[in-house]
Amino acid sequence: MKYHNDLHGSDCAQHVSFMLNQQSIQSVGLGKNDVLSLLVAALAHDVNHNGFNNGYHKRTNSRLHKAFGDESI
Repeated sequence: MKYHNDLHGSDCAQHVSFMLNQQSIQSVGLGKNDVLSLLVAALAHDVNHNGFNNGYHKRTNSRLHKAFGDESI
C-alpha cells in the first residue's frame, strides 16, 4: 500500500483539525477562510503523488529524477 493516498490525506486533515481545536483559533488570528484553507490543503497536499520518495527516484533514475535532479524530486 502506498503511503501517499486518500487515507493519508484524511489523516493529515484530521490532525490539522485536532491541532486547531487544541489552540484558541482566535488567539492566533485565523479566520474561517484560513481554517478552511488549511483543511483543504491538508486533504489535497499529496494529490497525484506517486507514492515513492526521493531515495527511490534516485536509485531507479526515474523520469522525475531525470527532470529535477537530486533535490526536490
